Amino acid sequence: LFFFFLMALPVWENIKLSDAKRPLLLQDEVEIALQKDVSIYEGSNKDRYEKGIITLTSHRLIWVDSAYKTSIALNLFKVADVESDNSGGWNPSPKIKIKIDGNPIDLKLSFKSGGKDTILAKLKSVLQKKAWTTVKEEKKKEVFDTARAGITGLIRTTEEKNRETDKNMQQAFADIKGLMDKAKDMVALANKLQTQAAKSNAEEGELREVLVSMGIASPVTKESAGSMYHSELSKQLADWLRYPLERNGGVLGLPDLFSMFNRARGTEMISAEDLYRACILFEQLSLPVRLKRFESGVLVVTSISQSDAETAKDIEAQIRLNGPISPFELSKNKNVSLALATEQLQNAERLGKICRDESFGGLVFYLNFFEDASLIQVHLKQAQPIQ
Repeated sequence: LFFFFLMALPVWENIKLSDAKRPLLLQDEVEIALQKDVSIYEGSNKDRYEKGIITLTSHRLIWVDSAYKTSIALNLFKVADVESDNSGGWNPSPKIKIKIDGNPIDLKLSFKSGGKDTILAKLKSVLQKKAWTTVKEEKKKEVFDTARAGITGLIRTTEEKNRETDKNMQQAFADIKGLMDKAKDMVALANKLQTQAAKSNAEEGELREVLVSMGIASPVTKESAGSMYHSELSKQLADWLRYPLERNGGVLGLPDLFSMFNRARGTEMISAEDLYRACILFEQLSLPVRLKRFESGVLVVTSISQSDAETAKDIEAQIRLNGPISPFELSKNKNVSLALATEQLQNAERLGKICRDESFGGLVFYLNFFEDASLIQVHLKQAQPIQ
């Protein structure tokens, strides 16, 4: 049935989802609005996709079923027109009719939980702006010029691009309004810097780090996601956490996460409450990260593979290799805060992997030799008095 329905919907294309079950966006594509419980069908065909999530972007209409097994997209450049549709029997669900270029049969979106008017208004606006034509128009302007040929031309072109980059930087950081207006341009610049293979000096590396921290080109907002805000925020956060967790020892405290994530979102900052509500949904949504509370009450986010036993085993291996370790030394080695390093050492101690030596010199942790019965016997024999 699925195969034949795809044949009946040639305008739809299969797409991939991220690890957190969100659609993977195209370059320069931005999310505009989301709505749950939307069904789709072609003409009078009743073999519809039932009650999925529709995502309107600047370039596409994306539909994902509730089980995340089917994900399809319609490129908006194929759309000729859209309008409200009130056809159907008694008390029909609100619908949007979509007319496709070269397709005599119209598509319909049926809204079971409201949101039709909002999606329709924003869809019309997107179709009028035609964001997908911007790149094509820019490419058309790139015609051959003899003044740009050879090494001299290459140098001239590079200088022009550098001047444009400097101009964007100055405009973006002149004031907060300029930053908001230029946020998208700065994210695009960050992506270009990430993909450049040329070597850079320390100053350029620092600039790249600043720009990469603004790396969410299309952050989930309350306006775009509506009632799905916290679940979609949770998914986007899980996707974004992949690299920060790798760079920070597999664990991030909520205060650090709050700062880093808001920096990455640019001007679309979130509250601490929204961050917490997104984090507590990780397990419910079966995402690859988890919110964890230490016995002291400290809240952290870790990957699903980062168990207490694995962390304790890693600490034990470090002590075997480098000798006794203090919370400060572990903090520096794993690039985590001092508070988190202390919590991890205390957790390893509770699991019996290490033991502490607390003195005027400070707190230091050693391997727990008493865990191994054979080592205990050796130490007991060595401690016996000579007859």
